[in-house]
Amino acid sequence: MRRATGDTVAEMIPVVAAAFGETFTDAEIELELKTWEVDRIFGAFDGDRTVGMCGIYTFRLTTPGGEVPAAGFTLVGVLPGERRRGILTTMMREMIADARARGEPVAVLWASEGAIYQRYGFGLGSFCGSFELARGQAAFARAAEPVGRVRLVTEAEALALIPPIYEKVRPGTPGLLSRREAWWQWGTLADPEHARQAAGPKFRVVHEVDGTVDGYAIYRTKAEWDCAARRAR
Repeated sequence: MRRATGDTVAEMIPVVAAAFGETFTDAEIELELKTWEVDRIFGAFDGDRTVGMCGIYTFRLTTPGGEVPAAGFTLVGVLPGERRRGILTTMMREMIADARARGEPVAVLWASEGAIYQRYGFGLGSFCGSFELARGQAAFARAAEPVGRVRLVTEAEALALIPPIYEKVRPGTPGLLSRREAWWQWGTLADPEHARQAAGPKFRVVHEVDGTVDGYAIYRTKAEWDCAARRAR
């Protein structure tokens, strides 16, 4: 196991790309490096050949009654053809040791395959779900009178206005994670072309009451004109 440096981290990226069956353009890599913490990225090597990669984000996790330091495990991948050699176990031990050395009592991750991480002490933290409503067939259960105003803001305005709103909510909502400025600027609020996935640009909206911003939304739209279906009817 070797800790990455600014000069070596780019050499490790093809490993995690191959592990997930993806490719990364130079533009994508450049953007990702703005949010990664290079001193918390590790490579697993067989001689001079990289066979695995893993990394950690530094967070603070809100808990009932307070918050604790948390290690956000990420970029975990082993090169196809090198599996079942104990490489993943070695990388997990390295990250857990790093978290322990930094005084982080909690490690969290969003697992692509949840069953893998139970062997390392992880358990289910939350559920995720989604639903769709046809606007014309839905209504509020109680009358909801509009209050304040909603306005679109630029990326620069969003960077100044949105993080403070999130920080007002985060300390009182167990499960929420802190976000560094780099995370907001190059992750949450950025709108690179490769992230659109055939959808439209990212819109950033704030809600104001008497000139005070108290809410926000970040969204995309994807146009799908169902003309053929209409003609068939």
